Amino acid sequence: MTRLDQDVLIAGRFRLTRELGRGGMGSVWLAHHVALDVPCAVKFIAEASASDAVFRNRFEREARAVARLRHPNVVQVYDTGVWEDLPYIAMELLEGEALGERMARLGKLDLGATAAIVTQVAAALQRAAQLGIVHRDLKPENIFLARQGAGETVKLLDFGIAKLHHEADRGPVTVTGAFVGTPQYMSPEHAHGGKEIDPRSDLWSLAVVTYECVTGRLPFDGTGLGEVLQAIMSAPIPVPSAIEPALQGAFDGWWARAAAREPAERFQTAADLAAALELVARVPAGAPAGGAVQRAGADTVQAAAADTVQAAAAACHRACGHAVRRRARHCRFTQPQPGGDRGAGRGGGAAGGGSMARAARGDTVEGGPPRRR
Repeated sequence: MTRLDQDVLIAGRFRLTRELGRGGMGSVWLAHHVALDVPCAVKFIAEASASDAVFRNRFEREARAVARLRHPNVVQVYDTGVWEDLPYIAMELLEGEALGERMARLGKLDLGATAAIVTQVAAALQRAAQLGIVHRDLKPENIFLARQGAGETVKLLDFGIAKLHHEADRGPVTVTGAFVGTPQYMSPEHAHGGKEIDPRSDLWSLAVVTYECVTGRLPFDGTGLGEVLQAIMSAPIPVPSAIEPALQGAFDGWWARAAAREPAERFQTAADLAAALELVARVPAGAPAGGAVQRAGADTVQAAAADTVQAAAAACHRACGHAVRRRARHCRFTQPQPGGDRGAGRGGGAAGGGSMARAARGDTVEGGPPRRR
């Protein structure tokens, strides 16, 4: 059996330093890239799973997806391969914390900070959609806030259950009968299990992350897996301002559209979702955005979305002084058309200690109780 240990040289390129973390899917090690003379992280599939075709395929899928993306908001992959029959992925080493850790520490984030994070995640998702890649496990633990100089760059992690364009794969991924994924962030079509999944499923998940960031709560939860999935598919869509009154108005409308159960009624691209949120974040807290937004809910998605457009455009006009006739061109904030693509949004430590390690090693719910906050 292969032994991973300090000073072991992997594939002649990566010298292991110490283990950063271990999970059901495998382990992540701090290593030194011999050729580049830089630290890096190396992710290995668990030895017990190396001979399992399903687990091995999932690991290799992640490597293929991330290698194809090559985007500033996706963790960079240096190399993939097999060492002594053990698949590995060598990637950049990140310093910082997962969004889930920040939320646990702060409770919730303000709308401006949330919009800044969502914009970068959306840029990664926009690129993924252009390549026919659906992440399918978007959650705070897979969104890493990496310190880079005086700033912070958002990195999307863990494409272990991603769907690539050539794969005819539907609904929740199963591994030897176990349910894999994080139920609270699944879109209705993903939770259903019998519908085609496309990039708009990731947009639902990103909307749920946004809701959780600004309210400190999950919009859909339950005491068991079945209860969570039922809530996602049929429970009334919650109104954010019922929890945080300051969100009343434009954000309620944004959420009503982003969380529409029918994919055709949501924002159609990640760029549109992020652009709308950025503009909504400029609306003064608690400012009214019209009667329809005040009544935002599952039955008023279209009206609420229209009010979101009006309020966000007005906020942009006040902020930057552009003429009314130029708002749409300046903001790129127009009603999205199905399948439309107007371009992407704007887009070191021991990988944040265990934080990047937990995200990179692919910890997901596999048959156990759903994640709760």
